[in-house]
Amino acid sequence: MNISFGMITKEITSAEPLDEFLDNAKRYGHEIYSVVIAHSGAANPDAIREIEERVPVHLVKINEADEMCSALEEIGMSKEAIKTLVTCEHLNDSGLVGYGKNRNNVLMKAMLTGSDILIFVDTDVYPKLLVETVNGVVKQEIDFIGEHMKYLSMDSVMITTSDYSGYYIIPPMNFGGMGAIV
Repeated sequence: MNISFGMITKEITSAEPLDEFLDNAKRYGHEIYSVVIAHSGAANPDAIREIEERVPVHLVKINEADEMCSALEEIGMSKEAIKTLVTCEHLNDSGLVGYGKNRNNVLMKAMLTGSDILIFVDTDVYPKLLVETVNGVVKQEIDFIGEHMKYLSMDSVMITTSDYSGYYIIPPMNFGGMGAIV
């Protein structure tokens, strides 16, 4: 299976943290097929070259992905559907792109370039957990790809998430209206 990393960023300034995820995959014996990055701003050629020395890189610059749009049209998608799915008409005015547009660009490019499994990584996340020990909090490396693949290999699992680090644990609470059905 072709496993690719997907990343969304405004600008590509360095190979970090993709280099750490690639190192992690290699340490645990996982071959990475490619990296797909959606961006709307500048791309540092040195950073891209650094990643390309290890794995193919597919860049999708938002609103400048004519090649991808042509490929989608060739497989039968209408121009209107393509525009809705992968372009951001307000980018020039606001300088911002919604997460969904970025995600769709990465997903489409990954599918068009032969990826079977796409694992998104964030620019501020690493393949390590913060673990509290008797000596304080330490970073503990995990088999990032292996953890995802363990569950993706199960018949009933189609998607996994990396929000295992505890960032979003919500304590028990009671707000007025939480139990109400709207």
